[in-house]
Amino acid sequence: MILDQPFHSSNSILWDSQLEYHVCRNNWKEVFRLLNLIPAYVLSAGSLQLNLDVLQPASSYGGNINMKSSNYGSFLCSFEELDSVCMQVPDVQMFRFSPDICFGWMRMLMEENLAKRFIFLKEYWEGTLEITALLARSGFISCKDKLCEEDDLNKTSSVRDGAVQALHKIFVHHCAQYNLPNLLDLYLDQHNLVLDNDSLYALQETTVSFFMFIICNCFYIDLF
Repeated sequence: MILDQPFHSSNSILWDSQLEYHVCRNNWKEVFRLLNLIPAYVLSAGSLQLNLDVLQPASSYGGNINMKSSNYGSFLCSFEELDSVCMQVPDVQMFRFSPDICFGWMRMLMEENLAKRFIFLKEYWEGTLEITALLARSGFISCKDKLCEEDDLNKTSSVRDGAVQALHKIFVHHCAQYNLPNLLDLYLDQHNLVLDNDSLYALQETTVSFFMFIICNCFYIDLF
């Protein structure tokens, strides 16, 4: 193969061929370089689909959440009262790359790097645990490196806000589902959410039960 030769120019080699070569050889330095040079033809506009009607064991992702202590069931409406058990994250980009050669720690690093620019490897997600873990690694939850809006100057703020607001709702749902009021309170403060009527209404579009979870637990935390 040309890339195996000691002297070669990568300029004449397709970008995806280079990426596949370095991924297969676990060469993260070169993979990282290529991910900063992504050509338009490997990206497509899309949205994420989350099945929220899934309660995953926290041990699947190394968590220590006590599922038995969660009061999630007491906050749920009946299925007839819910508009949908799925949530959509609009206006993201999908990375069209064969998943067969990308797995393990290399896939995790790639997902983390791409998520910082709202680029994802897959569209459908079961539950909130996996995507929440990815958002944490990418810095979205902690606002590390100012991920929101600033990294992609080609996107208008209104388009980026759509994705950001949807991810906020997913995290709120995650905290309600796994009974994490303290984490939710820290998150709301970190992202300056629910400070006025406008931000309140933006999150209120989630189901009423989850919205009430926010209000009740925020008052509880303030009292103590």
